[in-house]
Amino acid sequence: MKTATITFHAPNNNGSFLQAYALQKYLTTHFDNIENDIIDFQPEAQQQQYAVFRKIHSKKDILRNLISIMHYKAISKRNASFSELRKKHLKMTQRCTSTEEVLEIAGKYDLVIAGSDQIWNTTARDFSEAFFLAGIPKKATYAVSCGSHLNEVDCDRICSAMETFENVSVRENDTREFLENHTKRSIETVLDPTFLLTKEDYSGLYDKERILKEKYIFLYTINYDEDALKQTVRVAERLGGVKIVTPFTGYSAIKAKKYGIKVMWDVAPDAFLNLIENAECVCSNSFHGIAFSIIFKKEFYRVGAMGQTGKIKKDDRIDNILNWCGLSNRNYGETNDNRKIDYTQVEHTLNTLRNRSNQYIYKVLVN
Repeated sequence: MKTATITFHAPNNNGSFLQAYALQKYLTTHFDNIENDIIDFQPEAQQQQYAVFRKIHSKKDILRNLISIMHYKAISKRNASFSELRKKHLKMTQRCTSTEEVLEIAGKYDLVIAGSDQIWNTTARDFSEAFFLAGIPKKATYAVSCGSHLNEVDCDRICSAMETFENVSVRENDTREFLENHTKRSIETVLDPTFLLTKEDYSGLYDKERILKEKYIFLYTINYDEDALKQTVRVAERLGGVKIVTPFTGYSAIKAKKYGIKVMWDVAPDAFLNLIENAECVCSNSFHGIAFSIIFKKEFYRVGAMGQTGKIKKDDRIDNILNWCGLSNRNYGETNDNRKIDYTQVEHTLNTLRNRSNQYIYKVLVN
């Protein structure tokens, strides 16, 4: 059976690459006679968003470009590493940049799967109608997300498109409830593709030799929130003043420097996995930062912006997986001691969720 997936595989974002890799690997290794290609859709808006130098439309773009000049060699190396990893580890179609091209390619497959990642977040800068696969007769979703601000997305647009899919699954419970309340469809909640694989399944992506020889805390964040930075510093102090390192994921990374946090400007998914594996502790407010902390059975804290209640602000994506795994006490401020995580029960829960997700994929493939 020839299948294709369409997702956010091309952004120079560790989580985007790894979830695309995970779903393709799972489909082709866990089911007999299943072929899979990722539709290499890279719209212009996405290419511009992740370019080393951005077209200037605001003062932020000027600042961004100045930082790129300062760290040009490392950022260019990072981007080249992403490209090399995609070529080496993802089986992709020919490159396309328009919805029309996507639909032409998608029409050649027995089944097209939309997902995972935030491909149905209509507020995302790189959102495209292509992710709705209009006119493709045999299609389903796997773990699609609408983002964490459901009140801001175009619900009518999403629900109208959703009616054309044979099977629909989403990544978060809140997204499922949101969409079910606006349609008569039954929707399933499944695991993010990264959880379908075990740590050993990722071993072919990275070298095992430590990148950093000294002990360190690994901070993984997309927005470099001030609360997250301060909380990570406090975690480091509790652990005896361990060094903190953070990979460049966006241009607000410069804020980390004032907290004495070392920014690593050239980290791609292979180095990301190495740094997670060898960290003394991980601090993150990113879904995939938390996901790989769990997959690699690391000690971790979920850090981030604090709400008026004195607790970290709600994020459906992260809250969902922490609650599922019984790890909601890893929110900073709710666990301030150094007790180790007991991963025995976590792994039992994940295996149950993997089985449920596997049953959904099987249903999609055999229908």
